Order: sequence, then structure tokens, then C-alpha cells
Amino acid sequence: MMNGNATTGQQRMRCLSPEQAADPAATFTPEYGTTNSCKRVEFESTATYLSWHMQCSGQMEMDVVGNFAFDSPHHYSAKIVSRGTMGGRVVVNSQVAIEGEHVGDCK
Repeated sequence: MMNGNATTGQQRMRCLSPEQAADPAATFTPEYGTTNSCKRVEFESTATYLSWHMQCSGQMEMDVVGNFAFDSPHHYSAKIVSRGTMGGRVVVNSQVAIEGEHVGDCK
């Protein structure tokens, strides 16, 4: 969903190194403090769950929450909700649902 409208689904392949696959918290958590003065305001990570919340300030204020459920070593589902405002007006309001699965070794 983007600003209240459904969008078409996309399929993307991503190759993870063994180190990235072994550390989902580092792999699926955005970097903080890089753009627009972003900071992490919440974080939780277990073997089967990852949740983070970041807020960014600057020209556009952003509030982004990600929740990942790792239900097996080869599958996860996630939801990322973003809300951005400029001058007090909402300019971005999106919800992304993600399904990820291991389909084979990287080539």
C-alpha cells in the first residue's frame, strides 16, 4: 500500500553471504544516523523475530517500523510501515508486506 492505494507486487532475488544469513538483525535492520539524522528508538531481536523502529528528522520527518518473523531457516515474512511528513503534511504513508524464502545457493 502506498498512500492508501494498492500497488503491484514485485519479486526480487537477493544473494546473502553465510555471514549475512547468520545475522538477520544486521542484515535486515537499516543503518541509523546516516541520512536525515535517523535514530533507532526501539529494537528487539531473537532467533525467530526481529523488530525495529526508527525515526528520522530533517527536511522530511520519517517514522519507520519493521517486523520480521523467521519461521524456519529458509523462510521469513515481514511488514514495514513508513510514514513521512513535510511541514506537518503527510507525504508518504506506506505498508509493505514481504515474504522471503531460500531458493538455492548464490551463483
